[in-house]
Amino acid sequence: MGKTIGLPFQVRNSCVPALENKRPPLVRGDSKGPIIVGTVHLDFDEGPVLESCLEALGPNVVTLEISGYAVRFRQTKGHVLLERLSMYRDGNSELPPGLQPLEAQVKLPYEYTSALRYTTMANACLTLLGDDRVSRRRLDLLETEAFSRKNLDKLAGLHAPGIDKAVEAEKNRASIWFAAGPLPCAGSEGLHREEAFMAERIKEFARRGLVVVHVGGWEHMAGLAGLLGIDLNRSPLS
Repeated sequence: MGKTIGLPFQVRNSCVPALENKRPPLVRGDSKGPIIVGTVHLDFDEGPVLESCLEALGPNVVTLEISGYAVRFRQTKGHVLLERLSMYRDGNSELPPGLQPLEAQVKLPYEYTSALRYTTMANACLTLLGDDRVSRRRLDLLETEAFSRKNLDKLAGLHAPGIDKAVEAEKNRASIWFAAGPLPCAGSEGLHREEAFMAERIKEFARRGLVVVHVGGWEHMAGLAGLLGIDLNRSPLS
């Protein structure tokens, strides 16, 4: 057995202390086996929450669903892509709402930077489980199509909600999912293959007696929990 933790929800297990001035996570399951921490992507404000959560759990190994290629892409090309957005910024350096998600997508994910800080401080192992081939296909499209001048002009003129409202909407989706059980999520065959690969790697570490925390998007939690034998018990959010 293991446990799952959904950020940015409330503590439901005394083994994880409340995080001062921050919304602590929701903890499910027992204290044995791998631990899954579910996040809302692009919510950079939750970086300190995740880092504090890792410090409280004290894992030997932190695994992430991001790939090595995705990290290298952002490190080497992120500044170039961000420069393409500079012409659209206003006098306060703010981007139009339609372009804000693109800006967030080329920054290093907070899940990676928070996990890197923790593992460096704790002398723990950080392992990236994402598929480089899948990331290459997705990020090549991001660079060539999403960041094309034609598409940027189009997005700049859209009356979009902006990144803050988009993140809040995703949090609401996650809250509904948790309040309902959580229930298994339907996904594509490709998504299931990714989850199966990640689950096998997590099991490898757990079989060696290591404390393993996996950090990934909340939408993967049901699939991974099933593959890892973690019971997702129903409990309402407060």
